[in-house]
Amino acid sequence: MSADLAALLAEERDRLVEGWARSLGRHLPAFSHRPVHDLDAAGGAAMDGLTRYLRTGDPVALRAAAGSEAVLHLLREADLPDVLQGLTALREQAARLLAHRLASAAEGGYARLVAAFDLLLVEVARQAQERRRPSGEPAAELERHLAAEARRALRFRRPLALLLVHVDGYEERWRLYGAAVAEAALGMVNEVVTRHTREVDIRLPLEGGTLAVLLLETDLGRAGRVAERIRTAAESQEGVTRSPLVEHLTVSVGLAAFPLHADHPAALLAAAQDSLLRARRLGGNTVVSAGELRSGEPVA
Repeated sequence: MSADLAALLAEERDRLVEGWARSLGRHLPAFSHRPVHDLDAAGGAAMDGLTRYLRTGDPVALRAAAGSEAVLHLLREADLPDVLQGLTALREQAARLLAHRLASAAEGGYARLVAAFDLLLVEVARQAQERRRPSGEPAAELERHLAAEARRALRFRRPLALLLVHVDGYEERWRLYGAAVAEAALGMVNEVVTRHTREVDIRLPLEGGTLAVLLLETDLGRAGRVAERIRTAAESQEGVTRSPLVEHLTVSVGLAAFPLHADHPAALLAAAQDSLLRARRLGGNTVVSAGELRSGEPVA
């Protein structure tokens, strides 16, 4: 099936890309003023990478297509969501071609085509975000806040807690269904976290579907109760704007307290990361604090 599909896409590449480039400019405002040859080049790079991937199964072909100068040029000229929407339109045009030309195996071919295209979309999004975001920025911002709040906590002898809240299945959503589904789940979790923390608390998005929350002047017991409220609210989707893209939602939460579990900011972050890893290994939808790493029992 993959060989037949790759052969069909290679045979129809130019006609498919040409039709896509012209329809894209008519139907998506972000591309209405883009030269057709720019769209042709980006669509051609995408189809070439997709065809090579279907023939070989090597994801390097998709990474090369996503990083091609033609696709990067399109990303410089349009926002990432618009580029992803445009490439999704190319996928649908390819699927319609598939339905006409491989009718006897259209269902299996369609699933294969969608899966391959979704991997390409994820790679485009990943490379675009890496180029637009300074290296290490989210982690560096968290480290700055940790250092400042740890100094304040020591000076005034007040507790401090760090939560790391991870969207369960974030990576799988992104890989299987694309950036829109993964980001919809993350947005819902961000809404839950905002609802169940105070304005004074510090909330920071990290990479990979994780949110960091610094709970100021909060001891381990109170932090555990906040974490548990976040977990249950995410599972029930209570009080959040529901997305049609997300049916099932849970989170894993890692928790560490300062200075109970760590005597400096880097150690606090490491303790919270270990707790989060343990929560995820337990299957998700749970809260683990640094003091429970051996038992794995969730915070009550």
